[in-house]
Amino acid sequence: MLARRIALLCLAVLSATFLTSGNPSHLGGIRAQDQARVTATARVVPETVAPGDTATLEVTIRVADGWHVYGRLQNPDEGLPVGLTVTELGGLRLVDGPEIPDGIPHDWFGMQTHWIEGKAVLKQQIKVPAGASAGAVPITGQVDYAACDHSVCEPPNHAGFTATVTVAGGATGTAETEHTDAGSGFGFGDQDPFGLGDAKVTATARVVPAEARPGDEVVLEVELQIVPGRHIYGAKQDESMGVPTTLTVTDAGGLRLVGGAEVPDGIPHGTLSGEQYWIEGSTTLRQRLRIPEGAADGSIEVAARVDYMTCTESACDAPTDLTAKAAVSVAGGGEGGVADGGAKDSLIDFHLSVEPATARPGERVDLIVDVTVAEGWHTFGAKDGSPIALRTTDPGELVPEESNVLPDGDAQGTGDATRHVLGGKFQVRQRYRVPKNAEPAETALAASIAYQLADADGALPVAQGEFRMPITIEAGPVRQEYSGFEPRSVWATILGGILAGLFALLMPCTYPMIPITISFFTKRAEQGDTSATGLALTYGAGIVGMFILIGLVVGEVIINFATHWVTNAVITIAFLYFALSLFGFVNIQPPRALANLSAKASTKGGYAGVFLMGATLVISSFTCTVPFAGTMLSATAAGGHDRIVIGMAAFGATMAAPFVLLSLLPGRLRGVPRAGEWMNTLKVWLGFVELAAALKFLSNVDLGLNGEPHWIPRDTFLWAWALIFAAATIYLILPLLKGTKPAPVRIAGILLTALLAYWAGHGATTSKLDQILTAFAPPSSEYLGDHEIVGDDYPKALALAAEQDKLLLINFTGLVCSNCRVMEEQVFLAEEVAPLLEEGFVESRQHIDYEENKQQMRDIVGIVASPHFVVIDPATEQRLGEFDLSGAGGHLPNMIKGFRAFLESKRPRD
Repeated sequence: MLARRIALLCLAVLSATFLTSGNPSHLGGIRAQDQARVTATARVVPETVAPGDTATLEVTIRVADGWHVYGRLQNPDEGLPVGLTVTELGGLRLVDGPEIPDGIPHDWFGMQTHWIEGKAVLKQQIKVPAGASAGAVPITGQVDYAACDHSVCEPPNHAGFTATVTVAGGATGTAETEHTDAGSGFGFGDQDPFGLGDAKVTATARVVPAEARPGDEVVLEVELQIVPGRHIYGAKQDESMGVPTTLTVTDAGGLRLVGGAEVPDGIPHGTLSGEQYWIEGSTTLRQRLRIPEGAADGSIEVAARVDYMTCTESACDAPTDLTAKAAVSVAGGGEGGVADGGAKDSLIDFHLSVEPATARPGERVDLIVDVTVAEGWHTFGAKDGSPIALRTTDPGELVPEESNVLPDGDAQGTGDATRHVLGGKFQVRQRYRVPKNAEPAETALAASIAYQLADADGALPVAQGEFRMPITIEAGPVRQEYSGFEPRSVWATILGGILAGLFALLMPCTYPMIPITISFFTKRAEQGDTSATGLALTYGAGIVGMFILIGLVVGEVIINFATHWVTNAVITIAFLYFALSLFGFVNIQPPRALANLSAKASTKGGYAGVFLMGATLVISSFTCTVPFAGTMLSATAAGGHDRIVIGMAAFGATMAAPFVLLSLLPGRLRGVPRAGEWMNTLKVWLGFVELAAALKFLSNVDLGLNGEPHWIPRDTFLWAWALIFAAATIYLILPLLKGTKPAPVRIAGILLTALLAYWAGHGATTSKLDQILTAFAPPSSEYLGDHEIVGDDYPKALALAAEQDKLLLINFTGLVCSNCRVMEEQVFLAEEVAPLLEEGFVESRQHIDYEENKQQMRDIVGIVASPHFVVIDPATEQRLGEFDLSGAGGHLPNMIKGFRAFLESKRPRD
């Protein structure tokens, strides 16, 4: 077949070239049409038709001598078959498709073709609707063809025709008609209200059965007729390549919708742009309906809208719609009442508010809709296919952010489907942002809320309410509570504090306070002090209170303190020193001044002295607990004073717990396992851990001074970690080689440490790390990803985004921010995210380690916290939305899913 097509093409080209060379009237290798090769005339048989009867449109074509066109059996790939298209019917109906002659078989260059020569008649059955108006009805159309002679084919062409049919004995008045079937009728869309003109799709509707009783289920059937040569798209059509046909009941007259509309999938057609699903000729759309119990006797009219798009093989019309109406007769019902149980307004109530009612530039504003649904009724939640939806129609001075937020709904089985229903009272929210450059003014936002109500009998059609809400914009700085930054949950903050405290307890600088604590409380016990419990709790309160005080005093400053290269250098030296201590090379003694202070506190006695001892422990241990305390403050400072207090209290309580227990049970100290080889082994093993930690903070110094890995590249860092943990593994194995009995704890330690060595070594040999190793290791020495990335140059990134007609994604990141690294090397590179970034965004990677970037984040967001992402329209510099990790819980799939949804909601639309 392919060889034949190639041969046909070559012959056509050669023929055209030959004809052109000797005849100036042949332009471009294609013979000029100096006369029509095909003419068409038409008539309707019989010429006069009664309403409800069928007639035949006969179109006679005459092909010029020496020329032919192709019949119905012609392979479209080897020649264009004749087509008959009726473009104006005047309210009549087409019955099935046109009848085209098959054509006479001809063998042409080894191919089987089907020619029509001379004269031929094309036919199309036409029906006059019942109730059609009397009088003459014009019919127009065209015959599409490609005329050929024995050497060449002309381009496709068409021949027009007109005919007239007389409707006898019809009704008088409007041309709109109705079926004689009980309870059925039809209507047209606004583009063709009387069925006249160039209607390419027409509709008739009926309810089956036409008569029913309350509680019965009926079906609304809308039959579509599509003119020949055109098609519409079925339910399986990809919306990016064509508008699928839909059926929407706009007025059910009180009947209930049961399930969704049923639209045929369409017939698959392979095209250059992909597979499409066509509906040609005629088709029927269906919607199941239920007549509610208590419906009154009488006729109930149902109206529906059909949305569709008509196309030929080469072009499509703009999407449009038409309406169809039908009626069902209800018998055996009540004598009164309303079928829908009451007006829709009485079944659902909306109360609107905004928070805050008075907002400032840069702040977020939440529109809150409190919804109340009448008893026995419900609407549908976020997990449903048709959820209640809040849409912004005019944001005024505000900028919408994200999608509206509403409850998922309760799963409820309805037949073969599961719906997620919302009843009673619930809230719908939509977030907006006041632009940072907004002037103080009175503004308003306009929105609409679309919903569908249902009861035990089924659903009503989708309804919509519209409203406007006033907003006052005032001058002033961004308030923390309205900054839009959602800090981690309280429980996540507490858990983070506990974990940080547990790690801090392993640090050796806490050890000198153990003998001081034991000595003080043992002395109290020997003296028979009965207030041991109160003193112990006061001791713990001193520890917790000092950490809280540090958090409140230092606040945001601790972020600089914990991330500055000088601080990291100090911590590196401290960890190396502690490692040497654990290896036994140096011996740490508490400072004399601290010992004197503790001794003074113990001699002073009472609650004040004990509280002072607790505060002293914090001060003495802060040099090696600062990494963990600093991490906690970095995570909680943006959440305000309350989160700082909660986080640092959890951290301090964890630090205080073992010391409080020691002070409560001094007499049980004899039962504590004696120091021995196990303690020495643990100390040395912790020395290796401290050495790995020192390398981590030395890497932070490298980043702080150079802005990227310069002294310690990623692979060097990971190989060093692998060697450290391999050495620790060998240390744990050596005693076994000397005959030491393998205790279960030692075996577990060997396996764990060996696994850490393998994990780091494997990371050094691959370009893609896992989430945890990405957070610990230095960043890659170059920006990863195929999208445009501009580092610490906002004006350049803004200009580049405008030039490429993309949105600007500001990534407020940090040189030593672990979560930032996970976002940039795990989330950004995920296959669900990377294409979105490449297609629609330019990234401005702003490191808040630099003061100018930090100030920029304060100006735009109102806080300093990383990672944080802001999408900017480069044309107006208006903020379109923000994203942080507050809802991901540190779970990588959630981070990817959330960030992808954020990008999809902000990317430019075609």
